[in-house]
Amino acid sequence: MSWAEALLLAVVQGLTEFLPVSSSGHLAALQNYISGFDHGDLAYDVLLHVGTLLSVVVYFRRDLWNLGCGVLGRGSRVGVARRLVGLLLVSTAVTGIIFTFLGDWVKASFGNLTTIGIMFLITGSILFSTRWSPPALRSESSMRWRDAIGVGAAQGLALLPGISRSGTTIAAGLLLGVDRETAIRYSFLLSIPAILGAMLSLGVGENHLAFHTASLGIHLAGAGVASLVGYGAIHMLLKIVRSGHLAQFAYYCWTLGIFILIQQTVL
Repeated sequence: MSWAEALLLAVVQGLTEFLPVSSSGHLAALQNYISGFDHGDLAYDVLLHVGTLLSVVVYFRRDLWNLGCGVLGRGSRVGVARRLVGLLLVSTAVTGIIFTFLGDWVKASFGNLTTIGIMFLITGSILFSTRWSPPALRSESSMRWRDAIGVGAAQGLALLPGISRSGTTIAAGLLLGVDRETAIRYSFLLSIPAILGAMLSLGVGENHLAFHTASLGIHLAGAGVASLVGYGAIHMLLKIVRSGHLAQFAYYCWTLGIFILIQQTVL
């Protein structure tokens, strides 16, 4: 893997992990469209996830600190913190159940550009539907268990390449009547176990990670770039959702999905 390929992967991972356009879909498309581009480097994949995980942890460090203190019975919002952690666990469990039943199909879909193109169209439609989201009724302290189940199911759908995890989970929260600020924060906090799960799936089983000294510089540089770009992408998405413009990303997803499907039809 060259430096150019490594840095391209890092930038794409950092941007698309958090912007509502599907990192898995973009990375799968890249490997199919760029001639000879097949990095096949599981260690690098894991480090890219470490980079994006770090960006979330740093950006939401105060929220994570408050949640940790609340779980331990410290601070003024112990009940709210413990309930939020419980909701996040429920959402994560729902996603895990979906992966258990659909995991083989999800893995197979990464090599099918037609499926990826269709999933981009679905992501665009989900994002566009937020134009008709109901008035914000619930904040963090009043989220319901059914909200957690709905967002967890949305994250399960986003296991498919071309379905955006951040876009789908935020849209689910908005469509369920959760206010924008809560929908954003919940989605990003939920991304932490999701990214950890992705790292785990890459690093266990028959996959044996190997960090070679010769490529260590590329690996660390890529993780750093992914982290910095991811941090900026989080900040950008927060501003976009707060301003009510999440649906604007629908046009990009539709355009990309149509391009992929036309290209597959022509070929």
